[in-house]
Amino acid sequence: MSPTTDDPLALIRHRLDVMPRALRQVATLIIEDAEWVLRANVDEIGERAAVSPPTIIRFCREMGYSGLRDFKLILAQRLAVGIPHMDHGSQPWSNGYELLQTVYTDMCRLVGTWTKSCDPNSIDKAIDALANANRIDCYGIGNTSMFLANDAQSRLFRLGKNSHAYFDPHMQMYSAATLSTGDVLLAISHVGIQSTLLEAVSVAKKGGATVIGITQRGTPLATQSDIVLSIVMPEDTSIRMGVESNTSQLLLLESLIVGVSSKSSAKKISDLERFQTVLTSRKN
Repeated sequence: MSPTTDDPLALIRHRLDVMPRALRQVATLIIEDAEWVLRANVDEIGERAAVSPPTIIRFCREMGYSGLRDFKLILAQRLAVGIPHMDHGSQPWSNGYELLQTVYTDMCRLVGTWTKSCDPNSIDKAIDALANANRIDCYGIGNTSMFLANDAQSRLFRLGKNSHAYFDPHMQMYSAATLSTGDVLLAISHVGIQSTLLEAVSVAKKGGATVIGITQRGTPLATQSDIVLSIVMPEDTSIRMGVESNTSQLLLLESLIVGVSSKSSAKKISDLERFQTVLTSRKN
């Protein structure tokens, strides 16, 4: 079977939701770091994706390629000739102001693409779950996800919610073991394949907690989550920092906080106003 598109990344995204778990792990890695995959051998790819080398070959054949070498060849060609979605380096600019405008314009376009792909029903469900939760525990894996989890905990706490943030795998497991019906676990991981996080999520679900996952579509975390808030961004061949994904996650978190705030009781709003007054009085 030959591929139905000359863009391997587009093909992978199209089939991601229906892939078996092992193939999805390979697909997620390729979407996350296509340039690294081009340089890596089959053993290195298998180790990072947590699958066996034969699974890598199976993945390539499922995608319509004869093997890993054939897949890499097409992927390299696509990355070389494709127009990046965010190629600041190739756009002319003569001063800092023009550079800022270039970055701003590209970022607006990328975020606009993301907002159109969001599921508003999932956002509504997440807001309701957070607003009515007895307790909210926030987990993050990786620097960006840890920052988001910590920010979520802090802002939910200021809204009067019983919230906590955990980043250590052992603490996440201890936390998960104490969650029960009426509690919410907010799990944040763009890659969504870390075994320790998935194990903690499983424990929390068995205890009756509602799991909200902020991750990409088709990841193991998305599969295990009761409510999935997906981050789907176009592949960026020139910038590997993931800034567009980070910005989208921040906007998503902002939407959740605003939504929860709108459902807060009069007492909690009064408490928040008093909290703001205390902070303002200490700014000097």
